[in-house]
Amino acid sequence: MDLGIHGKILFWILSISIFLYEVYQILLGKSSKSWKSHPAKVIEVKIETRTDEGTEESSPKIKYQYRYMGASYIGNKVKYGDLWSTNYRSSNDLLRGVVKGRDVNIYVNPNRPNQSVLHRGYEGNILWFLVFFCVFFAIAFKS
Repeated sequence: MDLGIHGKILFWILSISIFLYEVYQILLGKSSKSWKSHPAKVIEVKIETRTDEGTEESSPKIKYQYRYMGASYIGNKVKYGDLWSTNYRSSNDLLRGVVKGRDVNIYVNPNRPNQSVLHRGYEGNILWFLVFFCVFFAIAFKS
């Protein structure tokens, strides 16, 4: 299948965008390990489920409000990376002890206070990500 020049350009733009987004998530996850703990009020907490090719997957979801240096913020990041899992327990573990209406400790980026996270670090398989994109780019270069 020949995509033509416009199709190839669009393909590369999308591919590079996805790659850069994932690298950004990895770097934020790594950076979040140095962020300071800060209190927040839980507004919403749930575990979302979906079925993907007959397999049920779950992902933890949260929304919290916090004040930092006089400004009010809303956050919704549990952890950086892909949190969809076939193991419901792992989603539940990330939200253990988190109750709507109660205070929870989050981690706030002191340089960008609108960035916050419930758990520091990155959740995902970096090796799988790199192998996938190496194979993906090798195939793309042949086209």
